[in-house]
Amino acid sequence: AWSNYWRPVFVLWLMLNYRLFGVENSFGWHAGNVLLHAGCCVLLYQLLRRLKLQANLAAAITIVFAVHPVHVESVAWISGAMDMLLTLGLLGCLLGLLRILDTGGWQAWLLSLGCYFFALLSKETAILFPCVIFAVVLAQQTGPWSAQRMVRAAQTTAPFVIILACYLLLRIRCLGFIQRPQEEMCTIGEMLLSWPSVALFYVRQVVFPFWIGPSYPIRIVTAPTFNEFWLPLMGFVAVGTLMLIAACRSKVSAIGLTLFIFTLAPAMNVRVFTPEQVVHDRYLYLPLAGMLMIVFPFAASLWKRWSGKTEAVVAARMFQVALVLCLPLMVQTLRYNRAWASDVALWEWGVKSDPSSMFNYTQYGVFLAEAGRPDEGLVALDRAIELLPLPEAYQPNAHLKRSELLVEKRRFAEAEQDLRLVLKKYPSDFRAFERLALLFERQGQPEKAEQVLREAREKLPFRVGELTEAIAIVLY
Repeated sequence: AWSNYWRPVFVLWLMLNYRLFGVENSFGWHAGNVLLHAGCCVLLYQLLRRLKLQANLAAAITIVFAVHPVHVESVAWISGAMDMLLTLGLLGCLLGLLRILDTGGWQAWLLSLGCYFFALLSKETAILFPCVIFAVVLAQQTGPWSAQRMVRAAQTTAPFVIILACYLLLRIRCLGFIQRPQEEMCTIGEMLLSWPSVALFYVRQVVFPFWIGPSYPIRIVTAPTFNEFWLPLMGFVAVGTLMLIAACRSKVSAIGLTLFIFTLAPAMNVRVFTPEQVVHDRYLYLPLAGMLMIVFPFAASLWKRWSGKTEAVVAARMFQVALVLCLPLMVQTLRYNRAWASDVALWEWGVKSDPSSMFNYTQYGVFLAEAGRPDEGLVALDRAIELLPLPEAYQPNAHLKRSELLVEKRRFAEAEQDLRLVLKKYPSDFRAFERLALLFERQGQPEKAEQVLREAREKLPFRVGELTEAIAIVLY
């Protein structure tokens, strides 16, 4: 078994919650996530103020960040805590960095480097953050551009690069690799073709988050067609040009642009994602702050230029605009929160947000069956298999769960057909062997059940304990 995940801080967070609250009631776990989100909002406001942004303008950015619907996945989902832990670490790192640039001192260095290491151990997407640090050091220096400014930025960034190198060595020591792609990965060319549509999706989610769900009908682009590649590319070029113009007019906007780019960039490596899970709202948790840092100072500078008002007056008006914007955002956030109240509610929402997804219908069918609604579950699983037949599927869960429901309905021949299909495609899937043995046992054929399990034990020595136990049950 292998995994791309090595997130010790997140695991420690889960252990702490378990020690405090157990698993009988999830209230404490959810309260912890809300507190993490509140902490991120506080640090964001402090960072904006340290960057000399007007108090009202900093508050405007912070309240939009606080209520934005793309955060629902990170805050309402217990396992989404890693994005907030990452953000706490990276915002703390920037606050420490600004203190280094202002006053220096080993305490500031310890704080900033420690926060960066904390972020790396929370989620690996912090690996590109030294680029943000380099940009912040450049932006904070005064005077004309010169080689000396670049050298100072490089020198200040170097210790963070060393921390990153130590992290990568530890990761390789623990996992055996830095990152391992999925077996069903796309080609590098397909990844490049997919970038415009994926990037434009994330911009749309920030600006207009009213089509929202646990997954989206964004797929890997395999050919440079007009609708799937050229049109998204033109849209992204237009948006990117506006972002660059904004970054040139304000130091905070320039920092926001680097924050948006380099914290979202790891999510653009779509080769490591399963085919129907190319994009997720949670990848926008910190990049959203970067986008807001681009938009609000830029809008304020335009307003000041056209109206002739003072910075304080414009900042107060921007805060009022933010309050108005927050109303529809809050409505959508409250509405989408209901989707995360139960597994059935979540995947019912999922099949609406992405009705072409086999994965969504599989999840919906599984949880309908577990909720005591097997007939509806069977319909959903039939739809999942109809959308993506097994020879092309990246996971056999739909066939496995459907076989269980078919056995309960005593439709044994159809159930066996599903299981044989799974084993043909995935000969090492011990779950299919177990379900096949159970199917024969339910038909009063324990000899066949024993034969299937013994065959599985020969093929799957790493499952010898479970399969031997299953054989013992059949023999008994």
